[in-house]
Amino acid sequence: MEKVERKSKEYSERIAEVSERANRLIQDLSREKLNLEMDRKHLTSYIERSRNEMEAARSRGDKAEEERWKKEIEKYKQGLLKVDKKIEEVNKSIEDAKSTRDQEISRLKSEYASKIEDIMVDLKKIEAARDFEIQTYQQTAKSLEESTLTIINQINKLVELRKLTLDKLERIAHPIGKRKYTIAYLPFFLVCYKRGLEKRYVVFPPSIAKTPSGILKIKGAFKSFRVRMLLQEYSTSITNLLNRFVGLIEQNLIFGDMIREKCAKMNMLKKLRKEIIEGLEELSKEKWLSEKEFTFLCEQGNIK
Repeated sequence: MEKVERKSKEYSERIAEVSERANRLIQDLSREKLNLEMDRKHLTSYIERSRNEMEAARSRGDKAEEERWKKEIEKYKQGLLKVDKKIEEVNKSIEDAKSTRDQEISRLKSEYASKIEDIMVDLKKIEAARDFEIQTYQQTAKSLEESTLTIINQINKLVELRKLTLDKLERIAHPIGKRKYTIAYLPFFLVCYKRGLEKRYVVFPPSIAKTPSGILKIKGAFKSFRVRMLLQEYSTSITNLLNRFVGLIEQNLIFGDMIREKCAKMNMLKKLRKEIIEGLEELSKEKWLSEKEFTFLCEQGNIK
C-alpha cells in the first residue's frame, strides 16, 4: 500500500500544479476582460453623448457641427467594435484555458487510475501466490501430521509385537547359566621394536579402516608413521585388555620369551615379504610415499 500512497501523492501534486497554472491564466484573462468591458462602457457612453450633441447641432441648423459629431460617432463606433472583438477573443481564451485545464486533470486522473489498477493487479498476484503458498504449507503440514500418526501407530504395533515375541521366546527357550570365563579367538597384531638390548611392544587391536575422508590423509600418516591414525578400533574394552597383555609380556620374562617365539613363527615381514614390497611399491607409484620414505620403510622392516 505504500506504493499506492506514493502514486496518490505524486498525481495529487501534478493535478494541483496543472490547476494552479490554469487558474492563474484564467485570472489574468478575467482582469483583461474586466478592463475591456470598462473601456466598452466608456465608449458606449461617449457615443451616446455624441449623438445628443449631433441632434442638438441639427436642431440649430449647424451643419458643420453636426458633421463633426457624426464623424466622432463613427470613429468611436470603430473603437467599440475592436473592443467587442477583443472581449470575444478573451472570452474564448478563458474557455480554452478552462477546457485545457479540465482535459489535463481528466487525463492525469485516468492515468492515475490506470497506474493504481496495475499496482493492484500486481498486489493481487502477490496475495494469490501467498495464499497458494500458505495453502500448500497447510496441506503439507496436514499430510505430515497424518503420516506421523500412521508411523506412530506402526511403531506402537511393532512394540506390541516385539513384546509378544519376547514373551513367546521366553516361554519356549531353555534357560542356561552364565559362564564366568569364555575362550574367544581374537586376531590382533603385535609389533616389537628393538634397539640394542631395549625392546618396546606395540599392539594393534581389531580395527577397521577409516572412511574415504580419513584415507585421504594416509600420506600424512605415513610421513610421521602414525599408522594408528588410519584405524578405528572396534572396542575400547578389547584394546585395554590387549594393552594389559603387553604389560604382562614386559613384566614376565618367561611369558615374554614364549610370546616372542610364537610371534617369530608368524612374522608377517618374513611370510608376506613379497606382498608387503608390492604394496609399498604401489603406494610409491601413486605418490603416497616418496622414494626416501619407501626405502626407509623397507630398511626398517628388513624386507628389501
